[in-house]
Amino acid sequence: DDRAGIPILDIENPEDYNLPRAEDVSENYDYIIQMFSEAEKRLPFFEELDPSEYGRAHKTAAWAYMAKAYLYAKNYAMAEKWSNDIINSKRHDLLKPFSEVFEVNNNWSSEYIWSALGSVNPIQGSMLPGVMLENKGWTQYNGWGYFKPTKELYDSYEAGAERREATILIPGDTFEYFGEENFEYVPADDGYHTLMQFKKYMAPFRDRSLVSAN
Repeated sequence: DDRAGIPILDIENPEDYNLPRAEDVSENYDYIIQMFSEAEKRLPFFEELDPSEYGRAHKTAAWAYMAKAYLYAKNYAMAEKWSNDIINSKRHDLLKPFSEVFEVNNNWSSEYIWSALGSVNPIQGSMLPGVMLENKGWTQYNGWGYFKPTKELYDSYEAGAERREATILIPGDTFEYFGEENFEYVPADDGYHTLMQFKKYMAPFRDRSLVSAN
């Protein structure tokens, strides 16, 4: 059945996993929404968390996941309702300019709703930027460079679009790299190149104190 869902585990007996699939995926959405509905009644708002608790779930995060579940369930009225509740709470807002969202100092900004922490180290953070940086990092950092933007992605933006300029580097573009303010992006010939690199993950490489240059 194309509409069959996945098994719904009993949270009281999580090791009992030999369960049948839900007859219809709508059962899964209903269950997810029910769980988040219960959670949001008990969770604090993000501003009520102590900084040591940042990264934990909070009330508007539950609202956002309910909105997403309703969207997948094609209940657009309820998806709009919970999305509007987030907006109307005045607890979140988009950062301007767009590029600000990728700054390390804005990890817990007004645009933040919820994310899983990538590292227990609050300074170095996730290893993901190293995967985006060119292989061998122009001899200054051992980047991996396997995840690169495609030409199709680049072309999907309008020419000069703010989001494209903040997201993707192309040959000749400059950015700040280990203290060099106008470091020119030159693609590495490593067999994986698309002649582009993601720019939005480069903030940690501005200062050697933020990364280990091994």
